[in-house]
Amino acid sequence: MYNNVIWDFNGTIIDDVDIGINALNRLLAKYGFKTVDSKEHYRAIFGFPIKDYYARAGFDFDIVSYETLAPLWVEDYLAHEPEAPIISHVLDSINRLKDARIHQFLVSATEISMLKGQLKSRQLENCFEGVYGLDNIHASSKKDIACDVVRLLDGKTVMLGDTLHDADCAVAAGADVILIAAGHQSYEKLSASGHTTVRTAKEAVDIILRS
Repeated sequence: MYNNVIWDFNGTIIDDVDIGINALNRLLAKYGFKTVDSKEHYRAIFGFPIKDYYARAGFDFDIVSYETLAPLWVEDYLAHEPEAPIISHVLDSINRLKDARIHQFLVSATEISMLKGQLKSRQLENCFEGVYGLDNIHASSKKDIACDVVRLLDGKTVMLGDTLHDADCAVAAGADVILIAAGHQSYEKLSASGHTTVRTAKEAVDIILRS
């Protein structure tokens, strides 16, 4: 049985996909680039590091630098982030894991103070024994953080996330992974990786509790 579960946040706990797309499109339009025309298009190009995703989205860094774009996107995102709901089944899933005495942690590529604010506004700050994010807004990778956290844990650990980057972090950290296709990348893209892929947090926790 798993002793520890590490949750991702954006796209795994909160549904901020539309907010992210809208912030991206406003930024593309601001600098005269073609906007992303659908959620499917967005999910096809999204990934980490975020700078590479921006390039796939159509930004030309010779015209406007990533260092200029990143804080503008964050400003727009934060203005609308409170609208992002908690994804269905997540709260019940957190409570089921708690009842099973499984330790729960949060590891995110979000800047740590921003992350803690998002948790507090949703009354989720006490759901996790540890909350870990980056010290900057550039969302390059959370792999090092994931490795450091897993190294400190006793027993068997599984990571839950909505992107292939979550799978890469789990592999690097020596943890198992279950990908939940409720966020920023499609079920087809996630399942093609060969990692266990489900559509809801409930399905993920069903797997964890019967392992």
